[in-house]
Amino acid sequence: MQLSCNNGEAKLIDHSAEHTLRQAGMRITDSSLQLMQIFLGADEVLLSHGDLYLRLKEHSVDINRVTLYRILEKFLSAKLLHRVIDEQRIARYGLFVNAERDGGRFVCTHCHRHLTLTRIPGETTDLLKRVTADCTAHGRRYEQIAIIVWGICEKCAPTQ
Repeated sequence: MQLSCNNGEAKLIDHSAEHTLRQAGMRITDSSLQLMQIFLGADEVLLSHGDLYLRLKEHSVDINRVTLYRILEKFLSAKLLHRVIDEQRIARYGLFVNAERDGGRFVCTHCHRHLTLTRIPGETTDLLKRVTADCTAHGRRYEQIAIIVWGICEKCAPTQ
């Protein structure tokens, strides 16, 4: 972490956010850096555009809603984030899910946490091989595969 002064305001800069953006070939701006810091510290929660906008404003980031949408789209294109449409048709964003590496995600429909499914990597790999083979056999080129399970997490489930 490093303290940076910009326009008379002190901000903490997390170099892991900067490193993540540089590795993806992204342009480093105050807005993109602060946004990536939010995602790196999101603690398993998927965030909506509105959530992100409010958090950026809390960090004194001068950004409008259209610019935020543009940055989110760039992060999606660079595979830094993934987007999940919830049951209320609200787009929520989280760090990119790599099904081969992570095994998939469980998304709580109450608190919007997203948790890695850790006990199925071997089975997931076999399933992914079958899915990708089917795509290839039919001349289809896939760009992303995500395994997402929606339900109620252990924190939100009523105790029995």
